[in-house]
Amino acid sequence: MNSKDTPPQIEPSEQEAKESHVVDLISLSEKESAILTSRIQASRGTIRIFVHPYYYEKMLERDSEARAMGEEVSFEGQDVITEGALQKLARIYEAIPRIVKLSAEQGPPVIFFEEEPAVGALAEKIEDMLSGCTADARIYVVPTFEDRATPRVVAKDDEQSMLVQDAMNWPLIIERLTSLGVSRIILSGAMLTIEKSEEVGARHHHCLGAARNELLRGFNVSLSELTFPHGRKEVRAAIEQVVGD
Repeated sequence: MNSKDTPPQIEPSEQEAKESHVVDLISLSEKESAILTSRIQASRGTIRIFVHPYYYEKMLERDSEARAMGEEVSFEGQDVITEGALQKLARIYEAIPRIVKLSAEQGPPVIFFEEEPAVGALAEKIEDMLSGCTADARIYVVPTFEDRATPRVVAKDDEQSMLVQDAMNWPLIIERLTSLGVSRIILSGAMLTIEKSEEVGARHHHCLGAARNELLRGFNVSLSELTFPHGRKEVRAAIEQVVGD
């Protein structure tokens, strides 16, 4: 792999590397690969993946003043922000640290797919969540292209179209996860929108939806309750509508 093909990596100082709980999945050392393989075996092939879980956090901060003034604000053309939507987001953000702390030491391994420019900030969040955990606690990160869930295993965003990037990178991450022993993925995060489909019942869109559609090529994938703005309820409704029609 040429240097220009190599995606950006998390590059802590030597001291930070010894203490870091956050590991780049794409550049696993032989030792870290063996540790993760063992953990996946212990969880019977199951992992958790969060796709861009803090995507809406930035929007909430950006629009907080407008909401305080009583203005209607929407999420990137989606539904207007309601009290129910805010409560759902709050539940997701409260659950993530609990899952991270549990998974880092004993539960199914957790992998975050995060936009490459935001990986450093996410790593800091995770380190805060794992403060006080043992030194061998691990959470894994996969950098993605901006505004998409496509992993940057091979980074040629200036030279290739999005379709080519998808075709190059998704098979590589599926191959990587398969080699580690993954068979089942519990998927969480944002952004997920559902619409009725005569062919499949419920069609999944946007970052989380796209990740689901791609990962289904290699694994048994299920949605957790920690998805936004849509989730299991909307999937069931879309399927029931097709069946009812």
